[in-house]
Amino acid sequence: MDVDRDVVIQVTIATGAVLLFIAALWMLAGAYGSVIEVQDEPMEGTLDGEVTDLTVDEDGQVEGTFVGTYDNEFQGPLTGNFTGTLDGDEFSGELEGVVNGAIQGNVSGQMDGTLDEDAETFSGSFNGVANGTTEMGINEDGGLVLVGLVAAFVIGMPIFGYIIQRLRSDED
Repeated sequence: MDVDRDVVIQVTIATGAVLLFIAALWMLAGAYGSVIEVQDEPMEGTLDGEVTDLTVDEDGQVEGTFVGTYDNEFQGPLTGNFTGTLDGDEFSGELEGVVNGAIQGNVSGQMDGTLDEDAETFSGSFNGVANGTTEMGINEDGGLVLVGLVAAFVIGMPIFGYIIQRLRSDED
């Protein structure tokens, strides 16, 4: 397939228009965006991961460190220290830790599930709260600018198409 000059111009103009739109969105986020604070955000989901520094006394009291994944509305790494009771493989206790994903910050709450001492793994549920920050949000003025950017892109693309067509017509 031969590279046609018209095709190169068309691809260049279309790519430039898309890159210009992306750059405008990036500047919009910088100018009108802000990080959203999270205070006592409920977290109900599952935990799966490894346990380290595990100590179990004769009464079934357990302490250790959990390193794994929280999964529900978002999935992200979660690490922290836990304490509780172990009855066979069934664990119930409290977790204090750090989550890093859609929410970045501290978490605390109840963890219940299966704790395998030999494999050093935990799998179960988590019901707690998170305090920290989450993704960037666009304020009201930024929302209006975003609508304007989308409208400009929708109007601009046919104009770019017209320019491409005129370039093709001029050569014929």
